[in-house]
Amino acid sequence: MSDTELKPPTPDGPIMAEDKGDIAGVLGLCGLVAGVVALGLFGGWPILAVVLSLVVMIFMHELGHYITAKRAGMKVTEFFIGFGPRIWSFHRGETEYGIKAIPAGAYVRIIGMNSLEEVDPADEPRTYRQKSYPRRMSVAVAGSAMHFLMALVLAFVSLVGFGVYNDESAQNWTVGVLSTPADIEAQFQGLTLGDDFQQLLDDGETPAIAAGLESGDRVVSADGVEFADYDAFRAYVQDHPGAAVTLSVERGDETFDTNLTIGEVTDGEASMGFVGLGHEEPRQQLGVLAAARESVTEVGALMVDSVSAIGHFFTPSGLSSFTEAVFNPEAEAPASLDNGDGSGSGSSDEGRIISIVGAARLGAQATDANGPVALLQIMVVLNVFIGLFNLIPLLPFDGGHVAIGTYERIREIGRHGQRYQADLTRMLPVAYAVVLFMVTIGTMALYADIANPINFPG
Repeated sequence: MSDTELKPPTPDGPIMAEDKGDIAGVLGLCGLVAGVVALGLFGGWPILAVVLSLVVMIFMHELGHYITAKRAGMKVTEFFIGFGPRIWSFHRGETEYGIKAIPAGAYVRIIGMNSLEEVDPADEPRTYRQKSYPRRMSVAVAGSAMHFLMALVLAFVSLVGFGVYNDESAQNWTVGVLSTPADIEAQFQGLTLGDDFQQLLDDGETPAIAAGLESGDRVVSADGVEFADYDAFRAYVQDHPGAAVTLSVERGDETFDTNLTIGEVTDGEASMGFVGLGHEEPRQQLGVLAAARESVTEVGALMVDSVSAIGHFFTPSGLSSFTEAVFNPEAEAPASLDNGDGSGSGSSDEGRIISIVGAARLGAQATDANGPVALLQIMVVLNVFIGLFNLIPLLPFDGGHVAIGTYERIREIGRHGQRYQADLTRMLPVAYAVVLFMVTIGTMALYADIANPINFPG
């Protein structure tokens, strides 16, 4: 007698095959929970918050497909987070929900997504391919739509809860992080520092530290020249390399003067002043209506920038820069004086994209440095970028399904409404090439993020 034919066990009897599967699922789920707890304990709350945020983002993408497919009357058989071996799952109606071992994404399985898939004739009316063009398009774009919606909501929460930088906040800037001598020497490697500036660094000080400036100070003026904002102060410093000036400084309720000698940096042709301090601006709180308007403006601007970035990446120069950043990470861009006070010189990282590992690392570092507002802002950027990236009009991206559906619709119009289905066999070579290309790019990005990770500046 096989295990599957056993009767329900007595307390002392054997365990049935179905019970074994249930136990394995429970153990797998317990292992997953234990892994999450370990990540929080050993990695810290920022990395845990970022990882969970990414999981929620992936889940919401697939939830968009799931909801619109159900509303369109399509049959959804699976809704899983992750790929590979099944860890835990359960059935509700005709759909199996669960978690798989490899947390590299998620998927919703809708029957009849293309003309090649064989489907039970009884289910054919509920396939994706048999639904109207508007219903198919609603399902295809739903994932990206969820990303854009999340970006708007997160931007709104950030603006209402934490405020925004604007002209008013810029006028109330204060001294932020003070650079160390090691930071400055690394920043201007390859450039020439003035003798007095170099001696100051050798003595373990910087112009800002030697002047007695501290985080939270407000620099009002230099030799009587007042500064409306930090940009005005930075421009003054850059235009006066080597100058000895008297600063008027506010510290709490006290105002005092202090002497500061601006450091001189030269590339052999031009010189720039530098003092070694960053700045902080108090955020300006926004009302609900103002935050809503600003959220739309912010997300719209990010969309424009993301489209430009995606378009540039897939050019020969973009791919060349990415390859150089991965395989020749030590190659630095030429040192330049075109830097703000406190900014670093350019590097080959400028042409590099990051993997999910790199995104989690940078997100955790930013969150650790700047708190929850940094996590919200990073998730806004990621949602906009991923939402647009998924609309690339090639399979297997969602945009590929949009392109195919639109092509079919155009052909139907030419056939006076007679239904037309594209021959997917002609598109498979392109789809396979796209998958191979993206796997290659993803593997290269993952390698770079492990071998030469990008760190959050701060």
